[in-house]
Amino acid sequence: MGDGGEAAAALASAHDRRKHAGGCQSDRLPKNPRRQGRDRHQPTHSTVDWVDPPESASLPLSWAYRTLVPKVDSDGNETSGIRLPPIGAPIGSYTGWNLYKSPFTEGALCDRDGSFFAFARTKAERERAGDGRPSLEERYGNRAGYVAQVKAVAEKLVTQRLLLSEDVQRYVEWAEKNSPFPGPAE
Repeated sequence: MGDGGEAAAALASAHDRRKHAGGCQSDRLPKNPRRQGRDRHQPTHSTVDWVDPPESASLPLSWAYRTLVPKVDSDGNETSGIRLPPIGAPIGSYTGWNLYKSPFTEGALCDRDGSFFAFARTKAERERAGDGRPSLEERYGNRAGYVAQVKAVAEKLVTQRLLLSEDVQRYVEWAEKNSPFPGPAE
């Protein structure tokens, strides 16, 4: 067993995650995930918002669980784990949660569903939306650039012994079929 250093290097506080998530919707964390703690003024357990905990001294840290979330890159995608081509050559940001919208409790954690936040197609579209993540055109230029990046990511995984060589062509075919750019591959 390791000393936990690998896991600690892949985790961050919710505040740190927000700072590095690229300024897109994927940096929105749920409003109501809670950490359990004992309020020193109450004989029973109470819950405290873990995303923006109060600064009051009513919840000593010794009574609370420290909640950590996966670190993310500037695109808002998690940095830990094997970054297969859909993450290594992304077309958007993926999160492990989804937030409710009205008429449900707005901002509350939606059960067991993740989210996808697509990149803007062009720089102009990205700037209009105020999205800090590079657009698809800025990243890949065109369909051929996207397919080439998917292939490069897959080939790198093969050299790292994390992907079978026969899977490279499967990812290339998938990228050609599912490219965010219109038209056939150049």
